[in-house]
Amino acid sequence: MTSPNSAGMAGLPPEIMAAATNSGSSGRVFRHSIRTPLPSANSDRGVARAWRFATFVGVMDILFCTIVWFGVGIVTEIAPFDNEMLNGGLVVALYVSMAFLRGVYDPRKHGSVEGTYIDALRVWCVAVLVFAFGSLMTHGFFVDRPARIALLIGVGGLMLVGWRLVQVRLYPNFALYHTPRRRVLVIGADSDAERILDLHESRGDDRSLLVGYCDDREFGSIEHPRLLYLGPVARVPILIENLEIDDVLVAFPWAAAERIATTVDTLRFLPVRVLLSPEKILRAIPPTGFVKSFGFDVPMLQRPPIAPRWWLVKGAIDRVGSALLLALLSPLFLLIALAIKLDSRGPVFFRQDRLGLNEHPFRIWKFRTLRHETADATVERQVQRGDDRVTAVGAVLRKFSLDELPQLINVLTGEMSLIGPRPHAPGTKVDGIVFSHAIRDYGIRYRVKPGMTGWAQINGWRGDTATMDKLRNRIEYDHYYIANWSLALDLLILLRTPGAIASAKNSV
Repeated sequence: MTSPNSAGMAGLPPEIMAAATNSGSSGRVFRHSIRTPLPSANSDRGVARAWRFATFVGVMDILFCTIVWFGVGIVTEIAPFDNEMLNGGLVVALYVSMAFLRGVYDPRKHGSVEGTYIDALRVWCVAVLVFAFGSLMTHGFFVDRPARIALLIGVGGLMLVGWRLVQVRLYPNFALYHTPRRRVLVIGADSDAERILDLHESRGDDRSLLVGYCDDREFGSIEHPRLLYLGPVARVPILIENLEIDDVLVAFPWAAAERIATTVDTLRFLPVRVLLSPEKILRAIPPTGFVKSFGFDVPMLQRPPIAPRWWLVKGAIDRVGSALLLALLSPLFLLIALAIKLDSRGPVFFRQDRLGLNEHPFRIWKFRTLRHETADATVERQVQRGDDRVTAVGAVLRKFSLDELPQLINVLTGEMSLIGPRPHAPGTKVDGIVFSHAIRDYGIRYRVKPGMTGWAQINGWRGDTATMDKLRNRIEYDHYYIANWSLALDLLILLRTPGAIASAKNSV
């Protein structure tokens, strides 16, 4: 068998080249006496930095939770030093302990919205409720203070989520760049191996290191100087030991079921993770995970943007929030209605057809901002800055998006959500082309309910979509929201919406 390809060693650590060259295949499989020392993954400086940062996050959590505890105590007129020091310490210790066990401070989770925001919020809620229940069982503490429990959960949750918003902003790729790379050995010299290397390099995957490949066929069947040939499959056990391999990637076509089964059977005694290279169809349409179906783990090519349980949560927030806002804003509704009637003839409200979830049609509620005789229900002409059809009151309403407030009715009836892509009228055109025909993936917006405000709006893409560039940018932000939905993202949009409206950027 040909010796390792020296050209393929370029860019590989010298320890790997030495181990690959010197490790023989004779003797015992695991020979610790010939083990080539490589930098331990656990001693990597990047990992040390990651854990230092995780410690800093934990210290900040302790500080915020302590501030919240005593702050809420003072607001609710509880003497801050009457057993409060002990009780506060218990709550904070309970939260930090549970957060650590839950993995909230695992460096690999930093930068993950679900891993940092949601887990921290859940743990804080559970910690406060567990402490309250324990106090009730012992000496009745908190029994007559439900408002304090609500304040602790609400204010503490907001501070923990807010801190993580800052954390992810400052360190967006923390997990990617500060966790150890996994060493990967490829088995198979088929064209799949070359394709894997191309994908690895094109996507800039810093989380794995392709060490080389093994194959029982004659060396040279894959002409790729970047991939190091390490010998026949029989050498895999000793290579795993010497090179501290983490993963073995079997790069055979799925049609070669017998070769795959034989190889996997050989590897099943080794302490590594064995992966099967995806078929071409799965590279063209990457799976989002695997699910049990018909008794097998099958690849899932697409999942709903919002899981059913979160649909219920989001729907409950929409219904309760819209009902409260309608009650609170009812005086403002009356003032706006009066101003519209005094300013021009015609109805107070403007109704227009829109498409919602799954392209389900509904009629949207808006305050009328155009002269009644120029109303354009089919959007033959988009409203633009300085449009002579807009009334004086309508200009003010549109500038600060007050004309959208009646859509709280659509939210209350379940046709819309507080947060989501803004709904467009079905016939709206750009450059003479209907939106759904102008943008190939436009229909992705119908996978969620349309919203009163959204990710595009708080990032400056509100107002008209009279040009292809404006429409394309808005759709890209809508697609980002759908692909990355979380309650934390909804909260961020909700908090930033007043500022985006006040700036009146791109309003028409």
